[in-house]
Amino acid sequence: LTVNGDVEGMKLPPSSQRAGVFPVKGVDMPYMGEDPNAYRWNYLIRSNRERDDYSRIIALTDALRSTNSTVGGPLDVQTQAVMDVDQWLRLFAFESLAGINDTFNQGLQHNLQLYVRPSDQRVLALPWDMDFALHQDTTMSIYGTGSRLSRTFAIPTNRRVFQQHLWDIMQTSYRTDYLEPWLNHWAEVADQNATAAILGYINARRNYVMARLAPRVEFS
Repeated sequence: LTVNGDVEGMKLPPSSQRAGVFPVKGVDMPYMGEDPNAYRWNYLIRSNRERDDYSRIIALTDALRSTNSTVGGPLDVQTQAVMDVDQWLRLFAFESLAGINDTFNQGLQHNLQLYVRPSDQRVLALPWDMDFALHQDTTMSIYGTGSRLSRTFAIPTNRRVFQQHLWDIMQTSYRTDYLEPWLNHWAEVADQNATAAILGYINARRNYVMARLAPRVEFS
């Protein structure tokens, strides 16, 4: 968005609105070829800039373009090689429970930081800009609103691990009895008490997600 509507005009802030135009342009991690220059604008290097190394980001986008969500298929094999898939699943399970909007796979394809782990060169997903927490409807899909990651999440083994992360978080920290003392504490510190509303959201979201997990299998 610009002041005069010309692409060369002075830019307006993201909060600006105009009929038919959304102020934020998401980037769903498309593969754009092997030329690093194609990735510079959307993937801004924050560390080791002198290396100017986009190789793992390019490999990540290349892996994500497969559409085969079968176990052991190209998407499964390639994403396991370039991503720490379990870590990604844990992060997006948390973001699903927290109802975070304005972030990748949760409403807009942006606000995600990537880190290439030196020990194995696999890409990690780091949470970023989560001020729109408890913002999605409590009945939003447990798998988010969709992105290029949806195909990776749909691989049956990944889907089971994702649900396990949801269940684990709900058994530990995403519980009203655990969070209520903290909410009361910070309400007093901030002199702003939204405890009842937050607990109501958590309880509703928790119940919705619990009802959609695969049934427990008993072993004798």
